[in-house]
Amino acid sequence: MAESVGSVLRDRFEELVVQSLKLVQVMTSCQFAVGDMALEIEPLRRHGGHLPVEGEDIQSVEASLRIFAESIGLSFHTVRTYR
Repeated sequence: MAESVGSVLRDRFEELVVQSLKLVQVMTSCQFAVGDMALEIEPLRRHGGHLPVEGEDIQSVEASLRIFAESIGLSFHTVRTYR
């Protein structure tokens, strides 16, 4: 009798693992890319975040990242984590 893992035979399980590893690599690359874009929008700064400049429309780091997250269909917390 062939060995199984869960509801699939061992051979099918191994195929699913190989396919999943490829998808995880793509997903990780996408997360890093979105994080890099978030860093471009709001670079990391010393403690305290934005420093207002006279006459500048003051917007917090969180507000900028929330706008970005909403625009791309992700949660603020996800974008913040990727950043």
